[in-house]
Amino acid sequence: MIITCSFFCSRHAPHSAEYRQQAEEFASDGEISLAESEILKDLQEKLRLTDQEASAVREKVLEPYGIYKKKIDKYRLFLTDFVTQ
Repeated sequence: MIITCSFFCSRHAPHSAEYRQQAEEFASDGEISLAESEILKDLQEKLRLTDQEASAVREKVLEPYGIYKKKIDKYRLFLTDFVTQ
């Protein structure tokens, strides 16, 4: 079983890397637009990545932007509270 997983993972690694690179380019502004999502969907099919694999890559790529947005929202709330007092 472990051998199968290792084979599967190594076989899809180059495809995941290509998909990840494209997702990172699209996410450089902090989000992936609808048009960009469609391009990624086509690439996913071309590379034969599962929905789970593609979703995991997209989540990982967008994670830093989500963290940054949460920090900005927290700061904005703090600043608004501070100014209104």
